[in-house]
Amino acid sequence: MIPDPQTPIVIDAITLRGIGSYLHGARLEIKPLTILCGANGSGKSTWLKALNILADALSSNRFPFGFKDEDYDSQNIQITNAFYHLADPDEFESLENPATTEQFGTPGTIGLELHALKSYAIPKTNTIKDDAKGSAWKFLNKGHEAKSQFRLRIAHPTYKSDSTPTPILRHVVELQLNGKHILRMEKARDPWQKFEP
Repeated sequence: MIPDPQTPIVIDAITLRGIGSYLHGARLEIKPLTILCGANGSGKSTWLKALNILADALSSNRFPFGFKDEDYDSQNIQITNAFYHLADPDEFESLENPATTEQFGTPGTIGLELHALKSYAIPKTNTIKDDAKGSAWKFLNKGHEAKSQFRLRIAHPTYKSDSTPTPILRHVVELQLNGKHILRMEKARDPWQKFEP
């Protein structure tokens, strides 16, 4: 059975790290009615901007996500936190904390926590019995089981200078299944990478 595009996937929470006001990381739990309130400049719109960035990237085939030329500004502090645009790279180490990275991802990360309400399957690629494999194999070969939990993290950080190496800022795409299986792609931030047209 081919995956049904209408299969309901529910967003349970959004996490941000090193984006907008959320230098150290924050998690927003999504309920049927979610109200954001706070002072001006406290980061309410950052959550919506993060979702808009992902939606724009999806609709224009920029994976994991990219930015349009008109979004570019050498002092752009709305996509990656101001600290990473105004501080020197050697100051970044002061924020390195393995627990924070585990909880919220690397700087520049947008994270989504989701779950599926229904099962669906993709065509089988071999004849190995399902009960001989674990949930990760079932996900990669069949789709997913009902109520599987997913955590998707995408980091695509920007920095003030295209010519400055920033080892702590890395591009990451990570998918976690049911809290134990992780598929992760990671590479160093390309200091010469430009915003996409």
